[in-house]
Amino acid sequence: MEKRAAVRRGRKNIAAQEAKGTQAAQAAKETQAAKEAQEARKRLEAEQRKAEARKQKEAEEEQQRLREEEAERLRREEEEAKRLREEERKRAEEEERRRAEEEAERLRREEEEERERRRRQAEERRRRAEEERRRAEEAEERIEAEVERRLYKLREEEAAKVVVSPRAVRARRGTVLAAIAAVLMLGAVSVFLGIRYDAVRKERDAAMEDLAWYRSLVSGEVIEETGMETGTAPEQTEENVVPKDGLRRVYLTFDDGPTAVTDEVLDILKEYDVKATFFVLGRDDEASKKRYNRIVDEGHTLAMHSFDHDFSRLYASLDSFSADTLRLRNFLYDVTDGRVWSKIYRFPGGSSTTTARAEIPELIDWLGREDITYFDWNVYGGDDIAPEAIVSNVVANVGKYENAVILMHDGADKRETVEALPEILEYLQGLDNTVLLPITEDTTAVQHGNM
Repeated sequence: MEKRAAVRRGRKNIAAQEAKGTQAAQAAKETQAAKEAQEARKRLEAEQRKAEARKQKEAEEEQQRLREEEAERLRREEEEAKRLREEERKRAEEEERRRAEEEAERLRREEEEERERRRRQAEERRRRAEEERRRAEEAEERIEAEVERRLYKLREEEAAKVVVSPRAVRARRGTVLAAIAAVLMLGAVSVFLGIRYDAVRKERDAAMEDLAWYRSLVSGEVIEETGMETGTAPEQTEENVVPKDGLRRVYLTFDDGPTAVTDEVLDILKEYDVKATFFVLGRDDEASKKRYNRIVDEGHTLAMHSFDHDFSRLYASLDSFSADTLRLRNFLYDVTDGRVWSKIYRFPGGSSTTTARAEIPELIDWLGREDITYFDWNVYGGDDIAPEAIVSNVVANVGKYENAVILMHDGADKRETVEALPEILEYLQGLDNTVLLPITEDTTAVQHGNM
């Protein structure tokens, strides 16, 4: 019994062990399956990550490619724009160069035409002077021949007379008196023609000098001026000056207007396209008012030169001087409808005048406080002298200064200014590196105290 019970217990133990083994095997299988499933999930996740990484990389590569293509497109557009700008710049430079060449050619032609015109004018003046001289010589020869013929006839008549009657005596006396009158008349004519001949000879000599000067402009030669009439020009000792910046500035100034002479001066300046400076007096008539405005309208500078040029009243004191200057300043402002508030002044007689009772430095200080600059001159054309002397004074002295201020006059009695001005302008415009300008507030002041 006990054996059977032991067998049964043994069988139960075996069955129990087998059951445990089966469960353990089942559990091991399940564990293995779980591991395999987990590994499969890991592999799937890894593959998914790789796929996502690959897609992201491909997307980044696509974006990089697009960026590079955009950058390349922009670069090509920039290069194209740069090329177009360069071509435009070259075209503009070429156009500018062409215009400059055309302008230079035009100026060269105009300069050649102007030189040719001046040469022809000089030749014409010389020809006229030569013709006048020849006519004067022929007239003088005819007069001398006529006098000689009449004297010879009288001598023959006297020698042929044998019988002298009272009537013959009276006739002879009448003939002698007529001959004497003829001789006196012919003598007077000879004197007149002699004076005229001297004038014509001077004109001819001046014309020959002009011709030589104009020829020197064409040929490039330099002619030394000698024996030139200087009139009343101030003494100069300086040699010709070469301007530091290579450009000589010349300022034509006219004192004592406006008058009818001013109109002629303005006509000449307009013909030569030159701007100047007019130091004017105060004149309230309608003709003068028109002249003030014409000066301004045509681009010249309207400056002050005292109201009435009365030295004794103007220079009596600072009060009289300041009252006169302000009166003229306000007058010019009104007469030009507010276009001119003059800041430029010239002392009658210059700042070096010795006729003033007031102290000139005191007057200068007052001008400075009123923001007014005074201008003297360093080239004097001359006053009440022959036009050719005025021309000679300017020619002889203008080259001595970097800033040449030329004093001339356009008062009512200054016809010589009108006659001299064209030749002065032609000479100045023919100088190299020289410009003719009006005085402005920016002009370097020429003052006797600083010279």
